[in-house]
Formats: sequence, C-alpha cells, structure tokens
Amino acid sequence: MQNGRSNRRRVSTRVVAVLVGIVFVSACSTNYLYERLDWFVVWRVGSIVTLTDVQEETLQEDVQAYLDKIRVDEMPRAADNIRSMMLQIEAGDITPDDIDRRYQEGMEFFEEIILGIVPISRDFLLSLSDEQVEELVESFYEMNDEMYDEYSGRTAEEREKNRDRSAVRGVQGFTGRLSDEQKELIKSRIASMEDSSERWIDYQRVWQDQFKALLLERPAEPQITEELTALLVYPRKFHSPEYKAIVEKNRQILNVMIADLFATLTPKQRDHMLGELDEYVQLLMKLSQMPT
Repeated sequence: MQNGRSNRRRVSTRVVAVLVGIVFVSACSTNYLYERLDWFVVWRVGSIVTLTDVQEETLQEDVQAYLDKIRVDEMPRAADNIRSMMLQIEAGDITPDDIDRRYQEGMEFFEEIILGIVPISRDFLLSLSDEQVEELVESFYEMNDEMYDEYSGRTAEEREKNRDRSAVRGVQGFTGRLSDEQKELIKSRIASMEDSSERWIDYQRVWQDQFKALLLERPAEPQITEELTALLVYPRKFHSPEYKAIVEKNRQILNVMIADLFATLTPKQRDHMLGELDEYVQLLMKLSQMPT
C-alpha cells in the first residue's frame, strides 16, 4: 500500500511538472515568470508534503514578501557585481586570485540570500503535524534513493565524459563556440581534478539525517533557528575533512583553468561573453523595477 501511494505521488508530480513547464516555456515575459515564483515554490513544496489551505496561503505570502525584498534590495547589488566583473574582463589580465575572489564574493552573497529564507523555513516546519513530518521525511528519502540509484549505474568513464561535456557546454554558453585547443584546455585541467562523487553522496546522507532529526525534534528557539541556519546556510559544516580537502584542491585547479581560458579568448568570444553578462544585468534591473 505504501509503495502504491509513493508511486502515485511520483507520477502525479511529474505530470504537474510537465504542465508547469509548458506554461513557463510558453510565457514570453520575464515578469510573468517572476510574479509566479511564489506559486511555484508552494507547488514544489506541496509535491513532497500534503499542505492544508492555511499552510499554502501562509507559505505563499511569506515567499512573496521575501521575493519583493530581494527584488528591491539585492538585485541591483547583483547587477553591480556583474558590471564590475565585465569591467575586469574588458581590462584583461585576469588571475586565479581574481577568480577566487569573485567566488568568495558570490558565496557571501548567496549566504546572505539564504539567511533570509531561514525564518520562513522555521515557521513552515513548525506548522507541520507529525503526519506531515513523516511524509516530508519519506519524500526526501525517496528522492535521494532515486538519485543514488542513478549514480550507482554510472562508471567512472561515464562520469568523466558527462563532466567534460557539461563543462564545455557551460563555457560555450558564455563565450560562443570554442576552438579545439580551448576545449582540450578545459578537459585536461578538469582531468586533474579528483572525483568527489562518492564523498558528496556521503555528505548528502549526513545532511539528510541531520535535517530529519531536526524535523522530528522541532526544538524551541533559539535552537531551531541555529540548527536550520547551519543546515541551509552553512551546509559545508557537515563536510568531512577529506571531502573539504578535495573540494578546495579542485576549486584551485578550476580557478587556474578559468584564468588560463580567459587568456585565450578571441575578441569575438570576449564580446560574446560581455553580451551574455549584460543580458543578466538588464534582466536583474528589469526585475528590480517591477511594481510591487
């Protein structure tokens, strides 16, 4: 009986996902998408735990209020950061330290955004009944089991091939078509990075167990806010020392690879990248100026 309910939920979720995708793809306005993010978040949460009407309404109001705050306060700041990056690209001579600094700035910005989600998450989790908590925990384990099953069927060669293809495709999304030499530069540098997939899955399990324990205990303040902050904003706290070392080593290799790749860009590729980044700036500014 339990498996039947789980299968029905997965099927219904996928059907709704297709419908939502059709609606989003057919939309021609960025405003249309952003104005419905609150609904999308509530729908996504509702796909993994059954919500009451009051919970849906409260969650949607809280999400919309925070989206408005981000739109007004943070999007212009993000646009300024991209403009600063564009000026540095135009000036050239980008070093691995420059890449590392941009990464650190991005992480700090991301953490500030996620900090604002903690109170919403806390209030939502405290509103759940024991039955809803059990359903939420079960849904998380089902999703992770599917991810683990998919991963376990891949060989090291398959993972390497997918990694190379994704890296080249991601770079070309900003630079336009790369030369064979540039593609080889990317692949050769990435080849020296250690595969951390197994340790990443171990970390996912640790994080999930901590989240489950918090859900089941639902402690009072300030403990619940402190633990939620660690889980949502600073999840690296749950990385093993070995995983941290691999991640840091791989990140430094990536910094050097990006800096070296910048040095090989043609004027056409550089202009393409600047154009792509400028589109992000214009998008952020357009969203920031939407009426509330």
